[in-house]
Amino acid sequence: MELYLKKFEECPTYDQDDGPNVEFRRLLGPGVVPGLAIGLVTLQGPTYTKPRRHADFHQVYLIISGSGTVKIGEHTTHVQGPTIAVIPRDTAHSVELTEGETMQYIYISEFITED
Repeated sequence: MELYLKKFEECPTYDQDDGPNVEFRRLLGPGVVPGLAIGLVTLQGPTYTKPRRHADFHQVYLIISGSGTVKIGEHTTHVQGPTIAVIPRDTAHSVELTEGETMQYIYISEFITED
């Protein structure tokens, strides 16, 4: 395997159809480590991420800093970093920040392979 060593700011950003003031950065794209993808999300309120569900991977949020409301399935919780949130496969999830809130989290996606 080729050496993969990057500062976060060297990793590419990408867009999703979410609220304003949300930056997505792909830290580790699919294929670098089989079955794994990692990204960094930085939010500044007021903003939100649209509810999503992923049929082909589990996801973990490592909330590094800040605060906001995390919804996973039917559970809605206001969190303060550092916090970990586990999102089971095919479960709706979203994040919302009010005016003045900021949050930064790393997501880790583990892809499911059916043998």
